[in-house]
Amino acid sequence: MNKRITIVDIAREAGVSVAQVARALSERGAVKPSTRDHVRSVADRLGYRVNHAARQLASKHSRDIGVVIGEPLNPFHMVMAGAINARLSERDLISVVSLRGAGAPPLLDQIEHLLTIGVAGVILISTEPDAAALETIAQRVPTVYFGQEYADINITTLSLNDDEIVGAGIRHLIALGHRRIAHIEGGDSPGAEGRRRGYAQAMLAAGLQPWSIPGGHELDDGRIGVDNLLETGDVPTAIFADNDLSAIGAINRLFGKGLRVPEDVSVLGFDDMPYAASETMSLSTFRQDITSHASALVAAVEKRIKRPNAGPIALKGTATLVLRRSITHVKAG
Repeated sequence: MNKRITIVDIAREAGVSVAQVARALSERGAVKPSTRDHVRSVADRLGYRVNHAARQLASKHSRDIGVVIGEPLNPFHMVMAGAINARLSERDLISVVSLRGAGAPPLLDQIEHLLTIGVAGVILISTEPDAAALETIAQRVPTVYFGQEYADINITTLSLNDDEIVGAGIRHLIALGHRRIAHIEGGDSPGAEGRRRGYAQAMLAAGLQPWSIPGGHELDDGRIGVDNLLETGDVPTAIFADNDLSAIGAINRLFGKGLRVPEDVSVLGFDDMPYAASETMSLSTFRQDITSHASALVAAVEKRIKRPNAGPIALKGTATLVLRRSITHVKAG
């Protein structure tokens, strides 16, 4: 079976960027005539064919909406996708789900496949932060992105004021007497930079030294983060992990090292994924309003389909600190 030719293949063969290929093949793309002719010549030679039926469906506001899940192993992302699906159904729209994660093809290839199906728009749930890829996607299909703001790209974004939200949580820990508060960071995941900044600012404002450890948004990131913290020979009184999965990984490792949560180390997560509230974990965290976020994302993609060239639009969501048993006062002595 022959491999389906995508714009990524054309860009590689033509020696130009994927964005230039998207513009050259688009009726409204701004590109030099010579580049357009070259790209289209390469596309013809490779056997690339535009799915005109899909484009026609999209132009008539197809009922299909692509939903790309950035971290399929993250329960929060899956719950968000479910809420989006429910809201799309209420609007008589159909979700076409595509998963990122290990083994997934390049994001642009996934979008290309969704276009062949005939989606009218796409909602990206915290896919890898790649501004160049997003710009190319925006030139191909009305796009809404959840997790991070992109002020210079023609898409609608829904993100949080992560620095303010996290800052409030760190100040709460400080009010409980914590001074050695460590942060297991979120790497380059959407929202991680704002959380990193909010943590550091709150610590410095209180005259405390930030104590950050590289990490990510998976269970192993919490486990490895705790190992790295304990290797310093000092034990934090509190850990802020960049998301709930990392926080649960940290709790598991602390137990394995003979440390109690919260008596020895308090732990704070982010997202409030389903089993954060379980009796076993009882994880203090920041709760995102999934229902509200899903409604906003679906409304945004509908508006973006009607006005694909509306320019960058930035929406803001909220998150609330939820206190459970994983946090307590610093013990005396």
